[in-house]
Amino acid sequence: DFYTSFRQALAGQTVFKERVLKTADGSHFNFEMTYTPIRDENQQITGVCFTGLNTEAAKQMQRLLRDERTFVSAVLDTSSALILVLDHKGRIVRFNRACELLSGYSAEQMQQRLFECLIPTAQRQEIWSSLKQISPDSFPLSLCLPLETHDHEHRMISWTATVLPNVEGTPEYYVATGIDITETENS
Repeated sequence: DFYTSFRQALAGQTVFKERVLKTADGSHFNFEMTYTPIRDENQQITGVCFTGLNTEAAKQMQRLLRDERTFVSAVLDTSSALILVLDHKGRIVRFNRACELLSGYSAEQMQQRLFECLIPTAQRQEIWSSLKQISPDSFPLSLCLPLETHDHEHRMISWTATVLPNVEGTPEYYVATGIDITETENS
């Protein structure tokens, strides 16, 4: 395989291979190999550059991130609490199953819509204006907000929200968890 790849590179083709290699102690690791033709000023091939890279750490990190994403999704989707994730502009990027059940909207329907669409129309402008004025330094914060369902029913939700900053320290996402306190409010 090495000689075949080397000949392909000498013929002008860049060759990329991924392999799982076995060490002397019997363990395995991922390895990437690239064979690149080296050309002179007249574009004639004068040699081959072979590059090898141990990618085991990157592969392990990918597996860990996938497992963590699966875990987080399972928590979000099975929690009885309302869980919303908004981007820095207030657009919904995550709308869990509890939100779907209470609101009557599917996650797909709410994807990329502004959170303000869940606020009752009569109060929307006032509440949304107030929410936009909240400083990132105020988080985590707790607040009660009305939510209007698909069937135009009004529910009072007690929210706790926090901010997830990006590398510059500015808000990238807002995560809010909530519980329906409508029955408590009405009694």
